[in-house]
Amino acid sequence: MEVVAGKETTDETVDRVASFLESVDRDPIRVEKDVPGFVWNRVQFAVFRECLHLLEAGVASADDINRAIRDGYATRTAVIGPFETIDVNGIDLVRTVAEDLVPELSNTKEPSPVLDEYLDQGHTGVASGRGFFTYDRPAEEVLADRDADIAAVQRSLRDEE
Repeated sequence: MEVVAGKETTDETVDRVASFLESVDRDPIRVEKDVPGFVWNRVQFAVFRECLHLLEAGVASADDINRAIRDGYATRTAVIGPFETIDVNGIDLVRTVAEDLVPELSNTKEPSPVLDEYLDQGHTGVASGRGFFTYDRPAEEVLADRDADIAAVQRSLRDEE
C-alpha cells in the first residue's frame, strides 16, 4: 500500500501509518513526492497505454496481449521488480535495447480511442458483461475469483520465502 505524505504531513505521521500497515500484514510503500496517480497507477497506466497502442496498431489481439502480460510480464514481476530485472539483464544491455525501443513506444497524451469505441457500444467491462472479453457471470463473482487468485499467488510467494 502506498503511503503518500502531503506537503504538511510530518515524518512521524508517515512512520505511524507505515507501522500500522505492517501490523495488519501490509507492505507500505513510501511515496516521497505527491504526484498524480502515485506509483502503482502511473506504472499500471503506462502498461495500459502501451497495450492499447499495440492493439490499435494491429500488432496482436487483445487476448494475445493480455496473455503476454498476464503469463509473462506479470508472472515475472510477482518475483522480481523492474530495477532488479534491469540489474539481472545488465544495465548495459537494457540501455542498448532502450535506445532502439523507447522511440517506438506510445507517447500519446490522450486516452485511447478504443476505450471510447467500447463505451459507445455500451461495453463497460465486467459490469456490463462485455469489454475486451465477454463475461457470463455476475461482476461480483468475477471480482471474487480474481481476489482469491491474487491471494493464492501472494500466499505462494510468502511460502517460498
